[in-house]
Amino acid sequence: MKKLLPTQKITLFLVIMSLIVSLSMGDAIKPDSPQTIDLTPDSFEDLEIDFTLNQTSIGRHNGALAEIYLDNTGTNPVSNVKVNFTLDGEFSEFSSTYSSYQEVALISPTQNSTINVEVILNLTQIDDENAADVVLVFDASGSMSDEISSIKAKFTEVVNSLSDNINSLRIGMIVYGWDKYSEYPASSVNNYVQLTTNHNEVLNLIDELTATGGVEPWGDAFSVINSWSWREDVPKLAIIVGDEDCDPGNIVGLGSTADYYNGTQLVNVITSLKEKDVIINSVITGISGIVENQFQWIADHTEGECVYLEDIQSGTDPIDLPELIEGWTLELVREYFVDLNVNISWTENTGTGDEYHFSELTKEIIIDLAPPSITVSTIANNIVNNDYELEIYATVMDISEIAQVNMYYTYDSLTGPYSPTWHFMILTDVIDNTYYTTLDNLVEGDKVSFYIEAMDGLSNVGVTIIFNITIAVYPISMDSITEFLFIKDNSTKRLSFSFNNTYSYLSYNRDSDIGYLWIESDQSLSIELDASDFDVSTIYSTSTERIIRINKTSYINNFLVSLQGNTSSSSIKVKWTSVDEILTFGYFENNKPIISELRRTILFKAQIAISDGSGFFTLVPYDTELVASVTIFDSDWTLIDTISTYENIVLTDGEYFFWVEQIVRSGAFSLYYGPEEVTVGDPYYRSYASQLSPIPFGILLTSLMIIGVFVSIRKRKKSKKGVN
Repeated sequence: MKKLLPTQKITLFLVIMSLIVSLSMGDAIKPDSPQTIDLTPDSFEDLEIDFTLNQTSIGRHNGALAEIYLDNTGTNPVSNVKVNFTLDGEFSEFSSTYSSYQEVALISPTQNSTINVEVILNLTQIDDENAADVVLVFDASGSMSDEISSIKAKFTEVVNSLSDNINSLRIGMIVYGWDKYSEYPASSVNNYVQLTTNHNEVLNLIDELTATGGVEPWGDAFSVINSWSWREDVPKLAIIVGDEDCDPGNIVGLGSTADYYNGTQLVNVITSLKEKDVIINSVITGISGIVENQFQWIADHTEGECVYLEDIQSGTDPIDLPELIEGWTLELVREYFVDLNVNISWTENTGTGDEYHFSELTKEIIIDLAPPSITVSTIANNIVNNDYELEIYATVMDISEIAQVNMYYTYDSLTGPYSPTWHFMILTDVIDNTYYTTLDNLVEGDKVSFYIEAMDGLSNVGVTIIFNITIAVYPISMDSITEFLFIKDNSTKRLSFSFNNTYSYLSYNRDSDIGYLWIESDQSLSIELDASDFDVSTIYSTSTERIIRINKTSYINNFLVSLQGNTSSSSIKVKWTSVDEILTFGYFENNKPIISELRRTILFKAQIAISDGSGFFTLVPYDTELVASVTIFDSDWTLIDTISTYENIVLTDGEYFFWVEQIVRSGAFSLYYGPEEVTVGDPYYRSYASQLSPIPFGILLTSLMIIGVFVSIRKRKKSKKGVN
């Protein structure tokens, strides 16, 4: 397959970059504004080619209509024009309306012709994809009592949630190290439930679990599940949860313990599962060198994930084991991207003979199977005396167009003996991607509970947690992002910020007396700080951004910021955090900070060094749907660059500030600095962030290979816990 000519590459780059600039975050291509790309230089070809993609929200009943417009703009006849369309990606097919291969017999000078093709979802593939086989491989030895308690407490909710979201879900479970029946899982049928749609069988096994026993032959557990009947055409996931390396079993490791840990039996059984396309995700609940190496290896070998349970349970919004399992399972249903390729060949009949030409063009089509992502901010305003209003802002992000955003709210207690009365409101006021509304006639101490529901054009539904608000002007705590709008000109917002509630995921040396306030806005703002008890200095400033360092010099923890501006064209974003100081080291990969919905922004400073004097810096996600960005400053707060997940940048050894921000969905990530670039081959990563990547800091991300990422380890449901 021929590559684009250099001039074609340049034209394609410029056009796509201009399109990215014109698209707001998360907006799909609008049907009434199709994109047109002319990739054929006039210098040697008379045939002008326009490739237009009219992408509605592609879905079960809609398609993407591609149009090839051929126009002979020269003086010579053009004949034997052949147009061949192909698809590179999953879950799509051509509709029967148009042929994927078409010919035009002759285009004389000044004549033109139009050729169409339509791409639709393959319903059979989609129905198959909305299915999953999931097996939990669980350590029930004596050290696992906390994890068993967590599973028992919440796994019923998780299973019900998964059943609601996955059309055809089979779950299995196998337990090892459980001496109630046998520590060797193959020795008792009571140790496992094979893959089944009767989820109560798995729930009954979990309910029966006790943490007893002391041998961990989990190689035998993988051997048993390897013999089960996994479906061929659906995603397959095995999740092992344990805290010990693999002991020799009755099947795997039998007969030879001296070389067992690096022996072939375990390798063979894991490889056999890999050949069945089973992904293995591993959860380490205790730290030892061998279990880390083994759990990491089986995950890497099957292209899975390995996480440390202690890491994901830290912070103010800990993620427990059942929610982790739920998120990993829901990863199997996400957005997909398809490349639509068109190969055009033709003959130009010149006076000196025939010239043969060929052109290859590609456009990307989005197949969206994941729900919208929703972030929420609230501001309680004291209007006069004890009269309050509550402003609610919901920023909704999705690669498809948003069909509807709803808010459900109640003034009733959610913990009382009676069911609350939920009121319903369709949010129709929107600026850019931010929907807003106001609840008024409130007094201090009133309680309001609400959640937001968003539906995209494909009927994918995203739902937030329930937010429980007590009306008062509370200060905003560290490590948060507040987004709001000015609804009319000459508006003023007053926000209170607090130095309280600071914490650190990295926890080497965090100075809680210094905070950093980053204010972003497309318009000029008047900013005033009531901070007489603080030292205030601006350390970074552009026409649209300002970073202010605030040093607390007394016992006072709170300060007030007044922002004045005109009607917003996009939301104003205010980030508030302190800095984590990190010791000197050569690689970031062993540090695993966590981004959650309650900590959307993280700032830290690091001295980085490797032997070569420079290396590649990358933000690597652990959760497939997380889209995050990191802005890099040098030690003097001079901006270096902003990159998204899986995008590499070369840095020389030195001291830097790294400000990481969650953009879409939540999840864990690590930071890598080393001699090798981090690469990923999944087209999902190649494409997602380019649709949603923000344009903060006045800089447009210049790489067309912006890549975004890893499963949202929390599926928020309206029936789940609230957040005060």
